[in-house]
Amino acid sequence: MKLALTGRFLAALAAFLLIAAAPGLTLGQTTGATAERAANAPSGADTATASQPSADGGAGPFYINEHIPVEKALYRGQPGEFDHSSAYGQLGSVMLELVQQNNDGPSGIRDMYAPDEQGLHHCATIVPSFREELARYEDLGFTVANEFWLPGGMQFAFIDTVAVYGHMVEVYEGQPGLLQFYELIEAAAEGWDGSDPIRFVADMNR
Repeated sequence: MKLALTGRFLAALAAFLLIAAAPGLTLGQTTGATAERAANAPSGADTATASQPSADGGAGPFYINEHIPVEKALYRGQPGEFDHSSAYGQLGSVMLELVQQNNDGPSGIRDMYAPDEQGLHHCATIVPSFREELARYEDLGFTVANEFWLPGGMQFAFIDTVAVYGHMVEVYEGQPGLLQFYELIEAAAEGWDGSDPIRFVADMNR
């Protein structure tokens, strides 16, 4: 992916780092601890270049996963498509994600940001029961903006909590593969000396 990094994007990313580092961010109704905070990167962005300011700010190293396979996507209950790439790093006890939607079409990301915009998009929580958590949010009056099925059976969803929190909430169930991935990102950050700040998920187990 190719990106001309703009001053506006750098400023947004700096603001995101300040938000991500803030210890008191409140998620109100969520049942799981905040495991991740994610910012949207503009479409057409080079994820590696976009990750560099975060790495320079002490977060990292960042691992890039491009065109993440999604077997099925629903947008507000209707079939959709979702092609996205992400870069994952660590800042303290919380994972940071820069997420970019590569395709056109409606999504929980496009609900908040046009293709050339950027900013805090969601905070992720890992919960004991995915289905029960989605039902709980719906009982509270929130709407599931997106629901996704990944290869291997893992699911995640964006809950539209923008009117209350100013961002969406992402929900995952704590499956072993997901928890291991979070552990690998955290372990890579421990004692990191700043070398090779931009890496690839495909190389993690090599």
